[in-house]
Amino acid sequence: MGNFLKFQAPLWSLLIGVILSALVFYQVKSWENAHFQHTFEYRADTRTSAIKSVLDHVFETADHVVAVIHHELVVERRDELVSAEIGALAGISDPKNPEVGMLAWLPRLDSADANHHRAPEYSDFDYQLLMADQNRENWFKPEHLSIPSRWEHMLMAMDTGHHQIDIYTEGDDRHVLVIFSPVYKRSAADNPAERREALLGFVVSEWDVAPLIDESLRTMPVGAIDYYLSDASDPQNMPFYFHSSRTRSGKDQALKTGVSTEKFIVTGEHRWRVRFEAAPAFLQQHQSFTALQSMGLVLLLSFMLSGYLWMTTRRTKEIAETVKQRTAELHAEKNKLSDSMARYDNLVKSIPVGVYLFRFYNDDSMGFEYVSPNFCKILGLDADAVLQDGSIAFSAAHHDDLDNLIRANKAAKESLEPFRWEGRFIINGNTRWVQIESDITAVDESGSLWSGVVSDITERKKAETKLKTLTKALEYAGEAAVVTDHDAVIEYINPAFTKITGYSFEEIVGKKPNILKSSAQDPSFYKVLWDTILRGDVWQGTLIDRRKDGTYYPALMSVAPIHDDSGKVTHFVSLQQDMSEYKRLEEQFLQSQKMEAIGVLVGGIAHDFNNMLAGIVGNTYMAKTRIKDDEKLLGNIEAIERISMRAAGMIKQLLTFARKEHVEMSTFSLTNFLNEAIKLAATAIPESIERSCETSPEELYIHGDSTQLQQVIMNLINNAKDALEGIKNGKISCSLKPYIADDSFWQRHPNCKGEMFACLTVSDNGGGIPENVVSKIFDPFFTTKGVGKGTGLGLAMVYGAIEGHMGAIEVDSVPGEGTTFTIYLPLVDAKPEQEQVSLQQAVTGQNELILVADDEALILEMYKSVLSHLGYRVIAAHNGEEAVQQFERNMRDISLVVLDVVMPVMGGMDAAKRIRELDEKLPIIFATGYDRGSLDDAGREISDHEIINKPFTVESLSQLIIRSLDTRKQN
Repeated sequence: MGNFLKFQAPLWSLLIGVILSALVFYQVKSWENAHFQHTFEYRADTRTSAIKSVLDHVFETADHVVAVIHHELVVERRDELVSAEIGALAGISDPKNPEVGMLAWLPRLDSADANHHRAPEYSDFDYQLLMADQNRENWFKPEHLSIPSRWEHMLMAMDTGHHQIDIYTEGDDRHVLVIFSPVYKRSAADNPAERREALLGFVVSEWDVAPLIDESLRTMPVGAIDYYLSDASDPQNMPFYFHSSRTRSGKDQALKTGVSTEKFIVTGEHRWRVRFEAAPAFLQQHQSFTALQSMGLVLLLSFMLSGYLWMTTRRTKEIAETVKQRTAELHAEKNKLSDSMARYDNLVKSIPVGVYLFRFYNDDSMGFEYVSPNFCKILGLDADAVLQDGSIAFSAAHHDDLDNLIRANKAAKESLEPFRWEGRFIINGNTRWVQIESDITAVDESGSLWSGVVSDITERKKAETKLKTLTKALEYAGEAAVVTDHDAVIEYINPAFTKITGYSFEEIVGKKPNILKSSAQDPSFYKVLWDTILRGDVWQGTLIDRRKDGTYYPALMSVAPIHDDSGKVTHFVSLQQDMSEYKRLEEQFLQSQKMEAIGVLVGGIAHDFNNMLAGIVGNTYMAKTRIKDDEKLLGNIEAIERISMRAAGMIKQLLTFARKEHVEMSTFSLTNFLNEAIKLAATAIPESIERSCETSPEELYIHGDSTQLQQVIMNLINNAKDALEGIKNGKISCSLKPYIADDSFWQRHPNCKGEMFACLTVSDNGGGIPENVVSKIFDPFFTTKGVGKGTGLGLAMVYGAIEGHMGAIEVDSVPGEGTTFTIYLPLVDAKPEQEQVSLQQAVTGQNELILVADDEALILEMYKSVLSHLGYRVIAAHNGEEAVQQFERNMRDISLVVLDVVMPVMGGMDAAKRIRELDEKLPIIFATGYDRGSLDDAGREISDHEIINKPFTVESLSQLIIRSLDTRKQN
């Protein structure tokens, strides 16, 4: 190894010399080859020019011959050409001229001129030999024109107007050029049709161009170059002239130099190809030894340099080894340092945070020693300015956060503990959130060096704020929110979910939503739900779910898929609203709508129906007064009167139920009332049914209509009695106690007022009410009893009466166990009012004059009969306007007016106003078949009036008349 190092420099110099000599050799050789190629191309160009001159001469001569023949036939108008003259005129004086082997004229026959409209045929031409040797006399006679190549060339020449050529071979080495030249009557023909029409014939000439070319190349330097002349349009590329410089020996023919070129000549409207090939002799003629000489010289110099280096190597060996070793060490250290710096620089530039080095000096000053580009980009600062004055970085801090930043830096300097700070910076006029993290790197006599990073956390802060807002929205939302993974495993619920279902976060997370599944939906319902959300769509609908305690609740739910950035469904979110309260309010609203519709219906029929009943009652009274001796007939009439009043009571119940009837409200003790009402209702209960009533020991006072409430208790007890039909050991229980309303009560009955209520219950242990019937029992005319056993108005009237008392009614029924009706009536503190006892007999008058107005003729007749029987005089009017007119005529005699409320032309209220304008003290009684309460509201403008509802008994009417007349007398 030591010997190798000793001779390393000479060997390297020798190797370099060999390489340089090779490069010199190849460079010189390339110059020689370039010179060789240039010489070859030059020889080829000069020979190409000579060949082109020969071909130009041939085609110019052919053009001249055509011009001469055209002149003789067209200009001179000769009928026949003379061969000698043609040759002389064309410049071919010697018929035996070796360049022209044959010249012939093929004139177009006169018979063909008559058919020039068709394409010429070879039979349309004659044959005249102008000059030729004996062997070629018959070559172009018409019978030989059918040779395809000849005839095709002739047709091409005729249509194009240019010479066409054909080449054929004579022997092995001789190729002959045949030129077909068209002659026309006129030279202006410019399309194939005109040329065919103007064609006179063809000039056919045969040329042996090889001697001409040889003659033209004779004066050029002899060179070992082979060249071949051929028609460029010939696909076989057959040469009709070639020149070979090689011998005929097989060895010489087999030598190939690989040096060749092709030239193209355009003459006579034809393109010719000339191919040149360099023969081996050409290479030998131009071979040079310059490259070898140059290479030898370089090798000699290399050997001399190697010897010199070998001599100097011995003296500088130690120096070279030392320098080499030290240089290698320095290079290694430099490369290592460069790699480390490059990696660090790339790392600092690639991370999205700013990197800095900061020094706290012992004299309380501070400054940056390094800031990365991202540091300046994040804080919007200039690097040079920050490095020069570190306080610039602090000046960009938000004024509300600046003191906090300074305190954090001071604390870090004193404690030498890492610190982390988040705050706002004003960057380019915008507020950005920045996070600074720093740790101590070194401590020396000058101070402490800190390294840290600065991050822009604005987007993170926005995301945190948005996430916090969304989380709060879910936490405080009234709807239950559930988030599951793709496999429907619950990952999150909000407090509303726990409130609605009863399941806590710990109980439900990790389970699936089917824990809420009820039997209200079939499997196809859930299949549609899953198909929709797995497809990426949102599902919405209603369903029944089950709470933790086993109770069911209606819910309005929507389920939406959550997609990741690639569009894949990863989670599902469900929002569910408890629809229990909505359903309850909806049912109340529907019930209210039904009541409203029934009220409109009842109010519409009440007037006419009550008018008819009033006529019946009045006439039955008159009938009774006239047949007092016939007891049987009197009983029938009294039955008619009872039935009529019963029908009137039914109409009153309907009006009460529909809130169309005025209710006589008074304050009384519900405790005493219930005891009396139970006694009255007990008369209709069979002895086989056990009865019990438990009342509160304290007096419970309410403000209500005792008649309506008596009917309420009668209806409920009758229903309980009917429910116990066929039941052994039947029992009806009643109870009355005070009740304080709670939140649950207000949710069920938001329209009730007050806090203290009387709670009245009527229970039985009958068969109960089916679940599908409970919601319909308060509907008018709905009954489950047989035909003739119920009208369907009992519970409807109960419902209307309780609602009219601002109370509430509930029903709790279990099929097979019984039913309980619970009534809540608001309590009052007022003392009960004294009840008045009304007279129950008719009272006669003292011949007073009474004005009666009604649009029903039967009612008017009833009034006349009844009032006349009672001792009054009567004036009748058919409407309000007629009543006013009658009053104006008899106002001094009329003591009282009875008016129907609804009449044509003018109603009772308007008529009363007109009459009161004439006599403000006159007693007025309104008789109406409508709701008395609505009449009270309308009659407030008229003072001192009375109201009586149709149908009325004669006794009640007589008492009301007497009371009104007495009041006027007293006043």
